[in-house]
Amino acid sequence: MSSTSKHVKDPFNTQCWLCECITDPYQVIAHFFAEAHVHHFRRLIKKLVCHASGAGVYKEHPPGDVPIYSKLIRSLIKAAHALRHTKRSAVAIKKEELFNKKYYCSHYVSADVWQEFPRCLSEKEYSDPYQAFQQFFSYLSLSNRMQRWEQVVENALTMTVKKCWQP
Repeated sequence: MSSTSKHVKDPFNTQCWLCECITDPYQVIAHFFAEAHVHHFRRLIKKLVCHASGAGVYKEHPPGDVPIYSKLIRSLIKAAHALRHTKRSAVAIKKEELFNKKYYCSHYVSADVWQEFPRCLSEKEYSDPYQAFQQFFSYLSLSNRMQRWEQVVENALTMTVKKCWQP
């Protein structure tokens, strides 16, 4: 048996950070958010973009952390791409229930309800998250998103500065 026939397909590249191949995009997203809080990833992405645009070399976390988190985010982007045309009915949430943490807060005991609240989403996006996936890929293809993400990470970790995320 050749080495290529032994190779397990890993469509979301999860083996490099999870040590197992996940082929269900919903499970990729679940494992992604089991790794860290939403606010942690959000803060990391913002800092990487800031450093990639010229704020010097990113040095906040140990050097090995950023490539691992980058791989997690790359897997998440691929899973979102796989779900971009998923048709689901919006979750019916009553106005008085919008702030109920069961709709947005992670399962962590230490979850910070305020930090995890999805302040960047409209009410419509909040009740239909698949719409956000569709919008995310309407501007750039998966390969362009992946290439730009890699450029952001590389530029944040080196002295090379490029305006990689502008169309």
